[in-house]
Amino acid sequence: RGFVEKTMAVDLASLAGSARVPTAQDRVSRDECVVSFHTTESDGGIFVSLTSFLGFDRQHVEVYHRNTGHRLFLNIQTFKTKIEEKVEEGAEPPAKRPTVMGIGVEGGFDVNKARYEYTHLHTLVVLPEFEQYPLPDPELPQQIQDSIAGVLHAESVAVKQTVDSWTEQRLPSAYAASLVQIDNGVKIPPSGWKCINCDITDNLWLNLSDGTILCGRRNFDGTGGNGHAAEYFKATNFPIVVKLGTITPEGADVFSYPEDDMVTDPLLSEHLAHFGINMQAMTKTALSMAEMQVALNMQARFEWDRLQEAGKPLVELTGPGLTGLVNLGNTCYMNSVLQTFFALPEVAQQYGGLFAQLAPRVPEGVDSLDFQLARLASGLLSGDYSHAGDEATKAIAPRSFKALIGKNHPEFSTNRQQDALEFFQYFLVQLDRARSAVPSPSSLFSFDLENRRECSASHQVEYRTHTERALLLPVPVEHAANAAAVAAYEARTRENEEAAKLAGTKPVEEEPVFPQLTLAQCLQARFADQVVENWLSPATNTRVDALVRDRFQTFPKYLVLGLAKFYLAADWSPKKRAVKVDIPLELDLSSLRGAGPQPGETPLPAAAAAAAALGNAVSESIATLPGAGPAVPSSSLLLVRPAVKSKSNSGCVTSLSRVPLSATANPFSVKTRSSGLMSLKRISSGISIASSISVSAKPVAWTMLSNRDRSRCSATSWIISSVRRRWAAISDSKSLCRCWPRTFLGGCAGSSSLARRASMISSRSMEEEMGEM
Repeated sequence: RGFVEKTMAVDLASLAGSARVPTAQDRVSRDECVVSFHTTESDGGIFVSLTSFLGFDRQHVEVYHRNTGHRLFLNIQTFKTKIEEKVEEGAEPPAKRPTVMGIGVEGGFDVNKARYEYTHLHTLVVLPEFEQYPLPDPELPQQIQDSIAGVLHAESVAVKQTVDSWTEQRLPSAYAASLVQIDNGVKIPPSGWKCINCDITDNLWLNLSDGTILCGRRNFDGTGGNGHAAEYFKATNFPIVVKLGTITPEGADVFSYPEDDMVTDPLLSEHLAHFGINMQAMTKTALSMAEMQVALNMQARFEWDRLQEAGKPLVELTGPGLTGLVNLGNTCYMNSVLQTFFALPEVAQQYGGLFAQLAPRVPEGVDSLDFQLARLASGLLSGDYSHAGDEATKAIAPRSFKALIGKNHPEFSTNRQQDALEFFQYFLVQLDRARSAVPSPSSLFSFDLENRRECSASHQVEYRTHTERALLLPVPVEHAANAAAVAAYEARTRENEEAAKLAGTKPVEEEPVFPQLTLAQCLQARFADQVVENWLSPATNTRVDALVRDRFQTFPKYLVLGLAKFYLAADWSPKKRAVKVDIPLELDLSSLRGAGPQPGETPLPAAAAAAAALGNAVSESIATLPGAGPAVPSSSLLLVRPAVKSKSNSGCVTSLSRVPLSATANPFSVKTRSSGLMSLKRISSGISIASSISVSAKPVAWTMLSNRDRSRCSATSWIISSVRRRWAAISDSKSLCRCWPRTFLGGCAGSSSLARRASMISSRSMEEEMGEM
């Protein structure tokens, strides 16, 4: 293994003082080298300093020793042996179906197809001689033995930074302790249940307030119920239900409608006894929600495997530039961005060369963005971790990068699913902010858009320029090639659902029909002329229509496109479009190049234009987005206002306010009240937002919602996030105009972070313009 034999030539007693016992605040890197991506399974294993607890491979531990003088290291090597399944000759091995909603746990989804038995070898190594002392060794000084034990029992960085094992967590309901149960004499029989509003006899839920039995909601695949239990909650506000058939002495499936989540009820036995149910005598007769989720996930995984051509003979590609990234738990959004980022020659060259400069300086700069990107470049591009063979390494785990890039971010620091485009834009902002030894690669994606506004009354024009890094394209489903077929399918679906609801049965399943579009149609919709109604003209000082148009003033080296699949329906409910968009191999944008001011055009008054721009920013931004929902009166500014209804939804944005515009000349001022709210007053001459606007100063109200409230806001509650508390940083209307050249209604349903955050996202991020408050 490259070690010298144990000679006892080293005086360990004199070195024992440098051995520390790790505390809860220490980071112990015992699974992976902090410089390379070598692990304990790599040749030579990992050497953990008993002084700093940083881990290194064989090559970099010598560099670290020379830089720091640390001599005592714990060498950890892991050897794995494949466990062969015993299968009768000629028979296929039995497929192990998950039984619990979890990943990497007993009974859950198995993250590894093959199973292994692991053996760990621990050795004390003294540098620079690489003298080894096999462990355990009772002759070692006690301080060294304590240090080794502390390293082996401490929670490693890898465990803290990723979720290799995940199970569904249910928290006690905030409504359980104070639940009011009506004394109506209702007693529930042990079987024979049926929804009181239809004939469904499965997926039934017992309301713990009055004992009403109703069916659950319909699943995306058409299974489930008719949603009568949810409708009953809206009519009565009775909060908690329990699924019949899942009650056992150990517990049951309990759902809280106000919290919109599966919960636990600490008083479940008492609440059930109110309706004559002896929890200790009940047995399970129906699928639990976890089992139903497992079944649906198995179906979804089958669809995913089909898309990925699972089971088909594929050609294995390995070598430099062909290294994968391990999914750390819903990090496909980050991995996709990183693989695309490092596939660019400019990025590969810049950070590949930087690694050679930074690696010898360890431990200096290990937690810098420069170092983590250089480390990723080396891991992905070198080919050191991409080898042929079933048992060979083919991917690296970007744990340290994720921990650094997501630090203090309410979404990207978690293991929840996120939006790739949102992460990409956030990533570029972090590159710009970092104190880097190399230029920010964000310039590769930057381009300028020329914005032309024409007053319909005076026909005077104004040209503005703003910088973008990604282009969000609308999805004009009304122009789909198969629009008639889509409309017919949607009509049939509505009819089937209504008929099934009346009959108390499940709707007829049908192969979905998706709108078919081309990328050219999306580009055409994005760059089409838009009419902004009630626009305050600087030329006439009256409200008229304005014609607005965008064109490319410059083109980027690499153009990043996103599809705006999320929109607001006419009832302000968030929707996601399921569409098919054909992407060409070549894209000609020459027709969208801007030409600047033309001969014969009369410019709008410059001074008045700046004053009027603020009043037009909100209405223009919303009006210019196709499919954004109902028109917003130009005399209103949309704001969200936090409304605390109970402790369970404290900080949740739940109401939408329209604040009338009025004319004052007061400067923008900020006053902090004892309640934690800020009063924002008026901008500059000629136009104002309002005499007083209250915006929560607490970040939770704007940048993140609590885990409980994350998807429980009303449909109107997530419209504005650019407003947030950063309005306080704006000192004049001109700076606001720079932040609001064009905005997009974001937000979505489902797992993307855009659904969980209030989401009117400015193309030029306010963090970039003004920084964090």
